[in-house]
Amino acid sequence: MKKFLIPLLCSAILLLCGGCDLSNKVRIGTAADGGNYYIFGSELNAIDSLESYNINIKRTAGSAANMRLLSENYLQMAVVQTDIIDDAWNGRNGFTEEYHDFGAVAGLFTESCQIAVRSDSDIKSVSDLKGKAVSIGEEESGTAHNAKQILTSYGIAEDMIKTVNLDYKDAASQLENGTIDAFFCTIGAPNPTVKSLCDKGATRLVSLDSDKIDDLVSSYSYYSACTIPAGTYNGQTEDVKTIGVTAVLLAGNSCPKDTVKAITKAIFDNSETIQNALPVNIVTDRKSAVNGINIPFHPGAAEYYGENGINVETE
Repeated sequence: MKKFLIPLLCSAILLLCGGCDLSNKVRIGTAADGGNYYIFGSELNAIDSLESYNINIKRTAGSAANMRLLSENYLQMAVVQTDIIDDAWNGRNGFTEEYHDFGAVAGLFTESCQIAVRSDSDIKSVSDLKGKAVSIGEEESGTAHNAKQILTSYGIAEDMIKTVNLDYKDAASQLENGTIDAFFCTIGAPNPTVKSLCDKGATRLVSLDSDKIDDLVSSYSYYSACTIPAGTYNGQTEDVKTIGVTAVLLAGNSCPKDTVKAITKAIFDNSETIQNALPVNIVTDRKSAVNGINIPFHPGAAEYYGENGINVETE
């Protein structure tokens, strides 16, 4: 009897699934709740034209975690900083082998490396962080990667400061109550968490020294000099000089071409709605979205750009 029941049960399950196209399910890796990656993903998930793709937004620690989970095919798409992409592609800085099983979809927005301290702090430079309690970002986050490179450029080893790994919200809370002295965050400016602290008069940002910016930009092709203009945050009377990276949407090579093409199209068709939800300026121009990306594009994204007069490499 069992040998007849099993095929019947399997058939019943398939019938219950009806027209469900399981291949359309797309997990997109973002970052912590409330961050720009998560907001972007949530807005993408709300687009009517993508309803049939069963998009599932995943909270993660950030870029490095997204890259790992994309390589394991747990995620089908993910938002990742350009520096982490470069490391994964070349198999360095935590990536034990080269990973090429993904392609670019679009550059989204610039993220600046921000260092927040209490407004009454005696910390005026990164050099002053020695001996202090500092959150360098969550483990497997792009922030942690950037923080370590910035500290190294100042000759500060991890054992010279008291490092903790916190997300932005926890770091902001601990900075405010005095548990830590500073925190790093690589995110678009203005960032709501930093803004909330600045609105209370509790926080200010620390600039990088110009020679350190030059060193970092010349040493790492994915960095660019970045300025957070005066007035971006309440009480910020001067420009903050730092470095920046680009947040890029990636798709695994196993993600169907038609799915990636539909998502790429939806981003540009709904760019105004997405922009209204984000505190940072997103890229709305197709040409700008492909500039500065040094890896091949996913075939689905490439087909969309090609239909709009923009040719990109897929290998």
